[in-house]
Amino acid sequence: MRKPCRGSPRAILALCAILFTGSCATLQGQDPAGEKPIAPAAAGAPRAPDLSVDSAAVIAKRFSEGASTGAAVLRTALEMMEKKTLVVGACWDFVNRAFTDAGFPASKRETVFKGTGKGPYADPTLIKPGDWLYFVNLTFGNVGHSAIFVEWIDFDARSAITIEYIGQKKEMPGRFREYDITKCYAIFRGKK
Repeated sequence: MRKPCRGSPRAILALCAILFTGSCATLQGQDPAGEKPIAPAAAGAPRAPDLSVDSAAVIAKRFSEGASTGAAVLRTALEMMEKKTLVVGACWDFVNRAFTDAGFPASKRETVFKGTGKGPYADPTLIKPGDWLYFVNLTFGNVGHSAIFVEWIDFDARSAITIEYIGQKKEMPGRFREYDITKCYAIFRGKK
């Protein structure tokens, strides 16, 4: 089993090594509506460097290789992003479409963990690339949100790279986004 990145100097250096320079947008810095800055998860908490969209794509592409169900979901979600596929509706609709198009309709999904928005919350070591996460969006009204997990930015701070859709019936394609998934209350995974 792959050990999660725990924000070690080696892991942070590895993430820094794949950063691209240029005018790429950062993963953090705007709320889901693109209107205001997002504050760090905890004031004064150590953080990994901001990741560009290009570097997040490199990480996601790396995890999309292989035969695992998570790899298939990530390949499909990346293709949807590349083609700027619009799935107008809620965040759930985008993730559901990625899972279904990857060959994992509702009947071919397993529940790894299920709690509620008020807890209990998932053990973060259960989370794997390509998993469908339900979590409390701590940066936007503490509402429930769905996204596809890509990789940890800082395991200890529960900061993760995800592929998500803004929801709210906006006509926008999926995108990479950093989230604090401390309050992850459900994990779903494709099953063969």
